[in-house]
Amino acid sequence: MSESINILNKHIKSLQLGNVTSYKNLTLYPLSSSINNNNDYLTLEDAINSGKFLVTEINDSGSVPELKVLNLLNENVLIIDGEELVGAKQNRIVNASLIISKNSEQIIPVSCVEENRWEYKSKTFSASENYLYSSLRKKKSCSILNNLRNNASYTSNQREIWADIEKKSNSQTKRKISKSMEAIYAAQKQELNNYEKAFNFEEGDYVGFIALVDGKIAGCDIFSSKTVFSKVFKKLLRSYILDCINTDGVEADFIKYDMDNIRKFIQKINKLKKEEYDSKGLGKDIRFINKNVSGYALVNDNEAVHVAVFQHN
Repeated sequence: MSESINILNKHIKSLQLGNVTSYKNLTLYPLSSSINNNNDYLTLEDAINSGKFLVTEINDSGSVPELKVLNLLNENVLIIDGEELVGAKQNRIVNASLIISKNSEQIIPVSCVEENRWEYKSKTFSASENYLYSSLRKKKSCSILNNLRNNASYTSNQREIWADIEKKSNSQTKRKISKSMEAIYAAQKQELNNYEKAFNFEEGDYVGFIALVDGKIAGCDIFSSKTVFSKVFKKLLRSYILDCINTDGVEADFIKYDMDNIRKFIQKINKLKKEEYDSKGLGKDIRFINKNVSGYALVNDNEAVHVAVFQHN
């Protein structure tokens, strides 16, 4: 077993469950860790807002599955898998969690979440408050693992992503909207806000959470840094909320989930066979899948920087 996988397993073993919070059909169990980690990476939003972290098309013509990142900062920057970048020739989401080293230039793997547009809105991308919704992030992680195994590539199944966004768009609103993830979030702004108000984990001593949708485990996101988690929590929360919203207004009954089953879900992660790949940034990318669970982790500098796990219900 590699050192990176050992670091990941150790971090998972350190997790402790907090008090459950629920609203309508979404339930969150916050997670804390007994391990104190010291690396607080600059987040994508903070980096872009500094004016010294530029995300652009790779050239004037552009390439759907790739973007160029220029980090002029003297700090490493963490980009979270699923974060949306808006602007340039079309909106994209990032295909893997990445650490972009200070004072560097990097080509990063992305997927399009705005079908039909291919013209410049701006020269550079901006950070969005949106995040690839959890059910599609699960599908994307599976297709990327398949491409890593077969082609050593972090490309996704782009047609699958477009098809899923169109399906989500049709189910989330009764009026026709553009085939973009950004439009779906905009159409559900009020309901998203209603859910958000029920959950406030930024000020707790937490590094992540487990989410249940309609009483079933959907997945979890875990970080090494409490500071990073507090900054990205709202984005991640919104990605699970979008999968909770029912267009017909019918609320799913909340089903109290047994704490032992929650703990078993966490324990499953360490039992999974894991595959290690070189990240497109700093560190190692760890992937895992079986018939019940799939996910990934970014490990760097003796820390499990970001871990995402999805249940296949």
